Amino acid sequence: MNIRCQHFHALQVYFPYLLINKKRYAGLLWTNPDAHDKMDSKGIETVRRDNCLLVKNVITTSLEKLLIQRDVEGAKEYVKNSIADLLMNRLDLSLLVITKVCTLMLPPCKLLPPACYHVVHPLMLPPCKLLPPACYHVVHPLMQ
Repeated sequence: MNIRCQHFHALQVYFPYLLINKKRYAGLLWTNPDAHDKMDSKGIETVRRDNCLLVKNVITTSLEKLLIQRDVEGAKEYVKNSIADLLMNRLDLSLLVITKVCTLMLPPCKLLPPACYHVVHPLMLPPCKLLPPACYHVVHPLMQ
């Protein structure tokens, strides 16, 4: 009987690893056994661009507390304090701004996304007839 040894070489290891669902995860990336290289996250609000800066900051800090410091109670407390600050109007309004890319569609009879329409529509009325460039970033704050 001929037995061969199989050798595996791991390029990178995630520990701890938080799997939210398919293609959405966060974890500490290890390429050497001494220390982790970085906190890697894919598909969640830390890397997405369609949320306000407040969401990114809260998620990033919570993940740092959970994954690096391993402080579950500290992460919970941070999120609770952030929500309380939001409800008590103690946050800077610049944290609540969302930017969307407004791609203009030709012919102009097609519908624009609602956020883009309110910015672009006055520019399309006479006598202005000016259109913003394609991939125009529309900035609007979150309001009630």
